[in-house]
Amino acid sequence: MMATVQPSIAEAPVDWDAGVLKALYELVFSMPDREVAGVLVGVPPEGNATGLPFVRAAIPATHGFMPGQASLFVHQTWAHVHATMARYYAGLEAVGWYVSRPGQGTGLTEADILNHRRWFARPDHVLLVVDSLSHQAAVYAWSGGQLVRVTEGAVARRYTRPPRPGFPLAGVGLLAVLGVAIGIIAFVIAQALGG
Repeated sequence: MMATVQPSIAEAPVDWDAGVLKALYELVFSMPDREVAGVLVGVPPEGNATGLPFVRAAIPATHGFMPGQASLFVHQTWAHVHATMARYYAGLEAVGWYVSRPGQGTGLTEADILNHRRWFARPDHVLLVVDSLSHQAAVYAWSGGQLVRVTEGAVARRYTRPPRPGFPLAGVGLLAVLGVAIGIIAFVIAQALGG
């Protein structure tokens, strides 16, 4: 019997802008023990055979919740989302949402279903659920009045690795070492000159 390989979320029937998944996963994995959620922004699937949207951006709406505390979309959340869309994503629409569930798998909770039914009821709206501890993700969409899993799989390793320290950290370290060295040299010279 041949084992089947689960497609990665980047290969899911939802079309993702190249940097959106990377940015989402960086956010989720930067706080792997916290729940984060937000709105997916993009273009409805007009002409797309899958019937699923093209996701162009994500707007963080809630973050920092402890596992088990549900991210709910409240009035302030939507005010922030709409203001961000008006400023940066004019002409795009809310096409779904995302939520991380640290250590809880990629299954749906009752709160997920209620949020989706209330705020994302169009047939082309999607939900991305990420388990930041097991590095699994799933995409859900409406089918026959029910939220069904469209795809599920491991998050690609390139998204889960911590970023390498950038130039600023290396530069600060180098400056600190140089500062100490120059200070020691200045002290030795001052002592030699009798100061």
